[in-house]
Amino acid sequence: MPFTYSHSSAFTVFKECSLETIIKEINQIDTDLLLFIVDGKVWEKYGANFDFKQVFPDKKVHLWKNPEGERAKLHSEYVSCTDFFLEKGVHRNAHLIAVGGGATSDFAGFVAATLLRGISWSIVPTTVLAMVDASLGGKVSINTNAGKNLLGAFHLPEKVWADLNFLKTLPPHEMRSGKGEILKYAYLDKSIYDAVMNSNGDLHEIIPKCAEYKLKITAEDFRERGMRKLLNLGHTFGHGLERIYNLPHGEAVMWGLALLCYLFKKDQLLSELQQLKLTLQWPEQDPPWLHKTFPTKDILFYAGNDKKKHSNSEIDLVVPEAIGDVQIKTIPLLQIEEMLIASEGNLKKFRL
Repeated sequence: MPFTYSHSSAFTVFKECSLETIIKEINQIDTDLLLFIVDGKVWEKYGANFDFKQVFPDKKVHLWKNPEGERAKLHSEYVSCTDFFLEKGVHRNAHLIAVGGGATSDFAGFVAATLLRGISWSIVPTTVLAMVDASLGGKVSINTNAGKNLLGAFHLPEKVWADLNFLKTLPPHEMRSGKGEILKYAYLDKSIYDAVMNSNGDLHEIIPKCAEYKLKITAEDFRERGMRKLLNLGHTFGHGLERIYNLPHGEAVMWGLALLCYLFKKDQLLSELQQLKLTLQWPEQDPPWLHKTFPTKDILFYAGNDKKKHSNSEIDLVVPEAIGDVQIKTIPLLQIEEMLIASEGNLKKFRL
């Protein structure tokens, strides 16, 4: 069943449906101009389904193919893409459609937010991560040398069409990445935790539950001034680990969550994380820092440049107390540094 959430100025409809339904509904959008931003790998696999002249006979279509993954969010890619669309002649009633994973929807949403000071847009997510997280809530962004998502905006998509058939061709690292975000939701909400533990690894019921949870949170706190900050669980350390070790986003979030539980001595929650991973059929995996010097300075650099920074010396850190009980704590960066330094020796041997 589709569900809709709104805030004072916009709305998002999330709908699980087939590709045929998606094409039909795109044809019903009140515009004569469609701008597609599509992940290049997705286009290789599914481009034949989008013969634009055949499936959108009454609309003009311009296509931009994005690089795969975080390379899509380079500033240079943004400049090239926006120049391309502007040179083609874009008007404010144009509608942009993102087709791909989380990086593509982040990037495309930022393009939509900034072209002509904002045009409408929608998303066809093709990964687990995009379906449960990145395509929802209207946070759009590109990356900088200083860190992830530091140039961005809040710009809600009008529709998110999720065809779970896309997941059949998803590579293992992308499945893990999406499951990393599902683990986050399982910590945030007891009903999602129960759904995961009873799922036998089947994501078909879990994905809509995660999407509904995020849309509820973002409808109540669109600008991330309060409870929406809870969705950053695992991300403060995760973003640093993602950059340092070149990890898929959701995988880095999982290790960020594990590191958080370790530093704050949440042994029971580490055990819960192990059980959740087993249930989601996550293969055994060592932390990327095992038997290496833990990158404390790099972690602090990225934490200190994170958009969740409370001040120049403090950061808002989301700390789990129990399943379904998560707190936002303002913690001095110096305290985090002391905790990491004190744990460096043991972290070399830490396994989950």
